[in-house]
Order: sequence, then C-alpha cells, then structure tokens
Amino acid sequence: MVIPNGNVSITWAKPADPNNEFQSYEIFYSLTKGGMYTPIGSQTSYTNCNYSTVGFNANVVPYYFYVQVKNTSSVLSPAIDTVKTIFLNISSVNSSIVISSWNDFHTPLPAGESSFYKIFKEYPINNWTQIGTVPVHIST
Repeated sequence: MVIPNGNVSITWAKPADPNNEFQSYEIFYSLTKGGMYTPIGSQTSYTNCNYSTVGFNANVVPYYFYVQVKNTSSVLSPAIDTVKTIFLNISSVNSSIVISSWNDFHTPLPAGESSFYKIFKEYPINNWTQIGTVPVHIST
C-alpha cells in the first residue's frame, strides 16, 4: 500500500517453517520489473510479515518489490513473486468529471484476491466513500 507521504507498506503471507530455520525476511525493490533489485531492509520476526519503506516517492513513480526468506545457514529462498505499487494517474475533464487510470499490481491476479477494484473518493477530508467498482485489468 502506498502511504500518502510516498512510502510503501508491504505485507506478505507467512511461509511454512517446519524445521525452525527462519532467520529473516529480506525485502528488495526496483524501479523496473526486470531491473536491478536493491535490498532495502530485513524483518527478523517470523510472525511480523510487513515492512514499511522510508524515503520513497511511490506517490510519484511506481516501484516493484519482492521478499525472500533467509534461513539459519544464510541461504535465501527463491522469491515467489514480484508486486508493483499501484500508480494512479488522474486527469480532470471539468469540475465534476475526472478520468483516472492505474496499473495492475500483479498480472495474473494472485490466488485469493478480489477480481474487482473498489473506487473511493475522499470528501470532505478524512471521509472516504466507495463510489464504484471495476473489474481487475480495467483501469479507467
């Protein structure tokens, strides 16, 4: 989730650890899906499956992320998946019509995710109202 200040809150499912070999979650990011991924942090609590970035501008540019598990032998598991922040573009047609477009965070949609995006508006400040839904892969 992109936080209003541009940082990103990342959450993942806790993997199985039947042999009690967990050491840490290692979090990586890139500006391009196929680009060089840079380590940005670690999470050493097995039960804490989230991480928040610091100093990002994801409200201006999209980022790609993946998480790997490091075991007690310092071996990293393969990354299971890469996700992209949702980047929203808004164009105002007039005072009552807005055209918006966005990217999918993942294609195909991960198992268990909703097949619809919910669209909300904020008005007045801190008052969010759902104003519609659109199928995933439809971005306007």
